[in-house]
Amino acid sequence: MNGSDGPMCGTEEIQRMIANEFPSHPYEGIVMEEYHPPSVYESEGDDLNTFLKGKTWRDLIPDFVNTNEDEYVLMNGIALVAFLGAWLWRAAEDLGGNNQVRSSLIFHLASYGTGLWKGAFKSLNQSQRDVIHSLLKSTTKSADQKEKDLIDKVLRRNP
Repeated sequence: MNGSDGPMCGTEEIQRMIANEFPSHPYEGIVMEEYHPPSVYESEGDDLNTFLKGKTWRDLIPDFVNTNEDEYVLMNGIALVAFLGAWLWRAAEDLGGNNQVRSSLIFHLASYGTGLWKGAFKSLNQSQRDVIHSLLKSTTKSADQKEKDLIDKVLRRNP
């Protein structure tokens, strides 16, 4: 499969798919099994487990996602399903421009199969994976060659 095959979607359509496929319910579980230092948006001594408790992916402001552009790779599978929508939503913005969150997402998807990310990604259902594929396909037109190669790798592997 070539990363440019299939329909291209705009930001609004991708974000509609994200809203439909990634439920927005308050999350009360453990986000990460291991301790990681607090991010900019967490108070001293807190970690993402504490910071995200009771929040939905829609509660995460763009600045949080931008500052923590790849925190999702540290989440367990249940938390990934609960919060990945925030990163996908941000990645879908400005599909024709430079987007560091999207670049990070493409890199990590291409690295699928390593570490915590491997187990967590398996928690996504096929409809959620289809949203990710639509986002990637819609990105190929503006991506640089390195990103196009990574997108093609992800789409060929069909995670």
